Amino acid sequence: MKINQVSFGLTINMGNYESTRFDIQAELEDWEDPEQSIQLLKQKLTSIAKVELSNGYSSVLSKLNLEQKYISEIKTLARDIEAKQDELRELKAQLKALETLCSEANKLLKTYSEFNQKDSALKELKSIVYSYNALTKEVERVESKTEGSEF
Repeated sequence: MKINQVSFGLTINMGNYESTRFDIQAELEDWEDPEQSIQLLKQKLTSIAKVELSNGYSSVLSKLNLEQKYISEIKTLARDIEAKQDELRELKAQLKALETLCSEANKLLKTYSEFNQKDSALKELKSIVYSYNALTKEVERVESKTEGSEF
């Protein structure tokens, strides 16, 4: 078997569920040793990966820091939302209590209105009774005068 081509790959875990992959490949001449060529590719790829990672390391770190900042902001916002939801539940409970009080106040106003109507009828009835009593007394006085003058 004749090997015409060799390749070497390197995957580096960047953390935060990210990785970077480096690959290198070479075609062999008839006189080249495949094992030595792989070792050479390994060295070359490792040095390329180190340079690339050192150049990109600060950008990767800043990206991770930015992601951490966003996660922190999201957690803060989630706590704020939860607090506002608690506040909303409390306001809804207060509104329900106020609605109950308003309903009871409306019932009292209705009862008061009915009472006023009945009270008005009672006042009119008292006035009629007073007038009746006054008329009865006047009739009795007139009758007593008439009885005394007939004899």
